[in-house]
Amino acid sequence: MGSRPVLSLDAIHVVDAIARRGSFAKAAAELHKVPSALSYTVNQLERELGVRLFERSRSHTRLTPAGQDLLEEGRRLLQLAAAAERRLGRIAAGWEADLRLVVDTLLGVQRLFPALMDFYALASGTRVRLA
Repeated sequence: MGSRPVLSLDAIHVVDAIARRGSFAKAAAELHKVPSALSYTVNQLERELGVRLFERSRSHTRLTPAGQDLLEEGRRLLQLAAAAERRLGRIAAGWEADLRLVVDTLLGVQRLFPALMDFYALASGTRVRLA
């Protein structure tokens, strides 16, 4: 059995930059890398995945349909990774990942909503669970 391709976040960043900038050279400048490093990353990725990601010509670089699909999924992965990094940073700063509140039926959950709204306005990333 062959090995499975490894899709790294760095490779997704490279594909995203090339797609947005329209050329390897402009993407390389944005990422503070040399164009050959980006070419190597894309060539490796194309070889591992067995698909062509870009149509290249002298005047422009365009995504193929497979490249467009990879980019759409990849951008979702980049967003999830960035959210995880922010969440871990908040946890490292002392915020709880989860907070479970037990609500007494005599008090009523509606009285808790203003405090929850204020808490969520802090954008701490802490998940509040009501029981």
